[in-house]
Amino acid sequence: IAQKRVLLGGGDRAGSTENERGAGAGSRARIPTVFVGRCDGLKQFTFDYGALSHPEQYRKSKEALLDYIRVEYDEGDAVAESILSGAPIYPTKPSDPPAGASRTDQEIWKREVARYVNVRADVDKGLKPAYTLMWGQCTQRLCDKLETGSNFAIVSAAKDVIALDEMIWMRAHETMDTRRKKAWTAIEVKADVLNFLQERNNLNDIDFYRQFAGRIQGTKTAKVTIGRDECIVDEILREQGLNQDTATRAQK
Repeated sequence: IAQKRVLLGGGDRAGSTENERGAGAGSRARIPTVFVGRCDGLKQFTFDYGALSHPEQYRKSKEALLDYIRVEYDEGDAVAESILSGAPIYPTKPSDPPAGASRTDQEIWKREVARYVNVRADVDKGLKPAYTLMWGQCTQRLCDKLETGSNFAIVSAAKDVIALDEMIWMRAHETMDTRRKKAWTAIEVKADVLNFLQERNNLNDIDFYRQFAGRIQGTKTAKVTIGRDECIVDEILREQGLNQDTATRAQK
């Protein structure tokens, strides 16, 4: 994963390739600048529309943004996995204690419920600033395009980062057909899990398990397996003019 332990930076939206900054009164020419997002820690990891918009740039920028969230946000793992999977991810709701449970078991249950409520609240609370963070990494060109969407006013008012991510994803992948979009989604989710397993970053066993479990939950929500995904196989074969019926075992 690209960026680690980065700090949030403030400041106004920087210039972009479609917007030129003046070099001062009386200057002979305007100097175009490369867009830099509002978060100093993410810098070049931005989202764009048009010629600079493509799946790989989207994947890298989102990967860096999610890594930032994991480090800096309360319950950052759950917030990041919620964005990645396309739905809020909460801890498992505690089951009610059995009839006749001891006072100790009842007290344990109360604390488990309190923990569940607090974590769920932290996830919901974290999704709001995540919207502002992602929006701040969008170029003005992309912002203008997103604002033309029929449901943008609702998404913006709710600060719905999951819906915003879906809108950005569609712009980055809009030249793809449905099958290719499904394959790219599988690749993005699997890459996040595999990168985590490769890096680990000296996590203790408890933190490793919590973060790994969150990523696995994300794959389930996105209906992606860690092993062989037929949608990816189908897309690769299709690009070679083959399909599951005509391809040999070696080609598969």
